[in-house]
Amino acid sequence: MYNYLLGTTFLKSMNPYFRKHVLNTLNPREYFYLSTFFVFILMIIVFLFFETKQSTKEMISNYQKLKHSHFACIFIISFLLVVSSLLLYELDKNHNTPLINNILLKTGSIIVLIVVGVFMFGEKYTWKQMFGIILTCIGIYLVMQK
Repeated sequence: MYNYLLGTTFLKSMNPYFRKHVLNTLNPREYFYLSTFFVFILMIIVFLFFETKQSTKEMISNYQKLKHSHFACIFIISFLLVVSSLLLYELDKNHNTPLINNILLKTGSIIVLIVVGVFMFGEKYTWKQMFGIILTCIGIYLVMQK
């Protein structure tokens, strides 16, 4: 099991370089459209081969339970996914290296996660954890210096 996890992690870490390679030929919008199309096709295949009639009925039942606020959240998540993807593709093609962009993306996600956790959910962090976060931000700043 660990070898699958390690292999998947390795391939996933190569994703920014695969993306950079494709963006040498396509512009960011074209890549986004093509990538989204392939995800759509793969999800149809997963749906057709892995969903049973019972799980499909349960899925439809769960969809019917969604409220307007749920749909609003799904829309916001989708909107942010599209905007952040296009921004990342633009940065990969014309500006920073994939390594820098990937570091910025992961660090930004962690910082937003911490801020949301503290202010919305009242999570508590120790001084040691906060010091580690500050050191991480300083490290990223040093890596990004040219």
